[in-house]
Amino acid sequence: MKKQDITDYKLYQWRYKIGWAMLIFSIAYIIFIALFVAPKGITTAEMKSAVISSKINFNNLINLAYHLVQNLSIKLLGLSNFSIKLPTLIFGISSLALLMIMSKLWTDKKTAIIATLTATFSSQFIFFIQDGTPNIMVIFWTSLIMVILYKLLTFFEDKNYKKKISQLDSIVLALAPIIAISLYTPFSLIIILAIIVASLFHPHIRFVLRQTIKLAGNHKIILSLSLMLAIVAPLFWNLIKEPQLALQLIGLNENFNLTSNLTNLGHMIWQTKTSLNPHFIPTPLFNLAGLTIITIGLFRSIKKIDQFRKIIVLVWLAIAVIVSLISQQASITLFIPMYLLFAIGIKHLINSWYDIFPFNPYARVGGLIPITILIIGLVTSGIFNFVNSYNYDLTLSPQFRDDLSLLTKNINPQQPTTIVTDDQLEYDFYTILAKQNNNLKINRDFDLKLNQRQIVTYSIYKKYNLINIEKVLTDQFKNNSNRFYIYKNN
Repeated sequence: MKKQDITDYKLYQWRYKIGWAMLIFSIAYIIFIALFVAPKGITTAEMKSAVISSKINFNNLINLAYHLVQNLSIKLLGLSNFSIKLPTLIFGISSLALLMIMSKLWTDKKTAIIATLTATFSSQFIFFIQDGTPNIMVIFWTSLIMVILYKLLTFFEDKNYKKKISQLDSIVLALAPIIAISLYTPFSLIIILAIIVASLFHPHIRFVLRQTIKLAGNHKIILSLSLMLAIVAPLFWNLIKEPQLALQLIGLNENFNLTSNLTNLGHMIWQTKTSLNPHFIPTPLFNLAGLTIITIGLFRSIKKIDQFRKIIVLVWLAIAVIVSLISQQASITLFIPMYLLFAIGIKHLINSWYDIFPFNPYARVGGLIPITILIIGLVTSGIFNFVNSYNYDLTLSPQFRDDLSLLTKNINPQQPTTIVTDDQLEYDFYTILAKQNNNLKINRDFDLKLNQRQIVTYSIYKKYNLINIEKVLTDQFKNNSNRFYIYKNN
């Protein structure tokens, strides 16, 4: 009887199917966490995003793609926590798929599954995928652009590339509008800048650019550039009318403080618990174990800097660090290059073990056990870190308030009601709700003579020393839990 080799076992043969199944399960689980485990409330940043989405006009086109989708979500589903966060879920899941493709292109299939699985369950990505603001768009656009650019950079490696010119045309024509639309999102051009800078150091990138211009032909290049100009024309016109928006696109619309930015950068890389920086971006991006693997990937990339893949990710990381020192908002741009370095580090660990036992399949599989334990540890720590931070961090959890749900549960669509608030953001936000209910109005001042139900905020309650209170609407927090007061008319 022939002795079975480890490759004969079904478990070994199905390893990639199992990996894909785990990845699909993880995405489903992330959606579950985002909908049911994540803080049942929204931040002021999410309120601002909803207000901007409800007032899309040519005076402010920043993050246009996200706000268009969020506007559609609110119109179709009504104003709710779910409709505000739904666009992020859509772009977040798309980003996961792009990260999977990108890490597969950068490393290999098995490493891509491991890296994507780990990234999916990181506390930072769980936050990104449930945060109803355009923060996720930096990850989405840079991942999408990089996947297409990689196809371009490797196109000429095929000896029969001259027979596939139509594919080259498709890549060029697809890349042009995507880059143009991404220009509406702050920091999305970092990847293009990274490619340009990397081309100064690597001849392969310059060769690809020259060959693309030569083979695509002038008419295709002109068509692509014309398409880009047509798409970005509204943005350019917007910037001419409102020059300060250009500072927002490059992250310079805040007071520059090098010490504060250095501290924030340090928190993005090294911190023991999840927290939010002033721009509601979670820190750190990876925990200590993940940072160790990233460091391995960094040294591996420096050692193999002659490869265009490695030099791109190194230049990309360097630019992201420099921009993060200028603007704390830009710290989110560190996520993808660090993710790629993590994938490179994981691949190096696995391949190093395989090199020790090139012909012993049992030893090869046995060496994966500690790596598997490490990955499981990264996944579980990411989940617990996320949940515990939002449940017990006194500086983080109060950022999420469930005021919208409190109001919608206590508003009768058939009963005329007025919401009274003296806060401008709240006024604009609840105006969206009022547009969906003809019996609901929003006022800035309390009217004692108004013969209808009035729901007032805490500041209005204190300002007018109201007495006839029918009901107090509270949330789960210890401090500032009295969110609204329902005034009882005599």
